[in-house]
Amino acid sequence: MKRIFHLEANGKTNTGEYVSNIVSSLHPGNQETITILTSQGNIYKNHALTVFMNYGRTNNNIYKLIYYFIGWNNIYSLLSKYKNDTIIFHIHWPKFSPLDAFYTRLMKKHFKKLILFFTVHNIIPHEKRLFDPYFFHNLYNKADVLIFHTEQNQIDFLSTIGSVKAGQYIIPHYSYPVRLDNTIKIKQNSLLFFGNIRPYKGLDVLLEALSDLKEQNWTLTIAGNPEYDLSKIQQFAKDNHLEPRIDWKLKWISGKELDFLFQTHEIVVLPYKRVDSSGLLNLSMSYGKIIIASDIGGIKDLITTGENGILFTPNDSKSLSSNIITVLNNTERFRILGKNAKMQMDKLHSLKNIGQQLSTIYDMF
Repeated sequence: MKRIFHLEANGKTNTGEYVSNIVSSLHPGNQETITILTSQGNIYKNHALTVFMNYGRTNNNIYKLIYYFIGWNNIYSLLSKYKNDTIIFHIHWPKFSPLDAFYTRLMKKHFKKLILFFTVHNIIPHEKRLFDPYFFHNLYNKADVLIFHTEQNQIDFLSTIGSVKAGQYIIPHYSYPVRLDNTIKIKQNSLLFFGNIRPYKGLDVLLEALSDLKEQNWTLTIAGNPEYDLSKIQQFAKDNHLEPRIDWKLKWISGKELDFLFQTHEIVVLPYKRVDSSGLLNLSMSYGKIIIASDIGGIKDLITTGENGILFTPNDSKSLSSNIITVLNNTERFRILGKNAKMQMDKLHSLKNIGQQLSTIYDMF
């Protein structure tokens, strides 16, 4: 018998949403044998098994480490029951690489029919620790199958990690099932910076660019849960008199509020300083937004300037401000880019299509 396990420790973030949608898209033959290994308070309606306790609910790093250790022990005990079955173990976002590397090595040693899948969302975590490069090399070299979202992700992986024995496949990030509501009024010249706010996402670059555009007609919504201290960035906004134009929504955004933000805003800005792939890019394309994004990582595989969005030089506020001005001065002309982006998502990246591709790979084992 074949059993499929997905590792997703957070339980209730955009990572949980991603895994939930991927699992739901797999063909019926896989559904009965899927288990999602997650934490309490998760968003999963089906398949969820709580092994990580309250990992996804605490911000205390010591508790997180304890829950994660307990979770891996629970996983090993669970899989021991099925050691005579074929086990597909699919890792998405490892959280503490020494434990991840130790337990995957242990499982590969004792469960002879275990097939280790790894979706390379980030080659190395964005806020990497000193030991991460070593242990991620170890993880990747234990994998049987590596999945990348874009060709550029694969190229960057090989230049960073080097060659590995694992089979390698490119399966794009899925498009989101968006229903545009034409009765909702779009705010003219409205910019949206969305998602959990972390240093690599370049909010400081965006505000520096906007500080040069005081004569332009624009508004900005910053929506997402901060994962670092924003006091310096907020002070910069005040010192440069940007505050009256900024709507700060510093919290976790989901569901109807997320949909409303994307429906009502015209331009999405992704000023990333570094990134391998971005689910938020796919979400923005699915909504048909005008996208201004850094020319970096997997973004380059999805966005072509003048066709379905605009790319600017990473970490360059002058380049960003120049491109924002270009869009603001002629938004009518650039709306066609958003329509093209949505058509691309709907045609090539449908969730059904992505699920079929992953199911085909699972069926090879």
